[in-house]
Amino acid sequence: LGRTMLAAVILKEAINLRMLPGTNHLSDRYGWINYHQLTTMLMEKANNRKDFDDDIWHNETADWLVLDGLELRKDAGTAFRASVLDQFFVTRATGNRPTILVFQDDISKCGSDELRDYFGAQISTQIVGNSKTHHVAMLDK
Repeated sequence: LGRTMLAAVILKEAINLRMLPGTNHLSDRYGWINYHQLTTMLMEKANNRKDFDDDIWHNETADWLVLDGLELRKDAGTAFRASVLDQFFVTRATGNRPTILVFQDDISKCGSDELRDYFGAQISTQIVGNSKTHHVAMLDK
């Protein structure tokens, strides 16, 4: 199975569990977005553009969110982008909304400082470094 396929299976199971009799989850909302698309939208919002406000709100407030395609690229890490991502994930964390992160790289080989530089403190410490987080390692080809 690929990383994205595995995330789809996990999300499907989360949806199925919430549909069990006796649960009250009639208004659950689910989101799926590519990391580069999300960061582009957040950076546009940070530059006071309103084009993506509805899309950002949907992903920020979705009961479950899959963020697909996170990559460690040497040219991608900026402190400003990391702070913009932090704001997005603080809102999600405040609402106790689960997020499935699909990394394209083996993050077990990265230190927390490196992850924080690329993706911000929220992803680095509050999600990846959280004891409630489940890590699924994929075999290399």
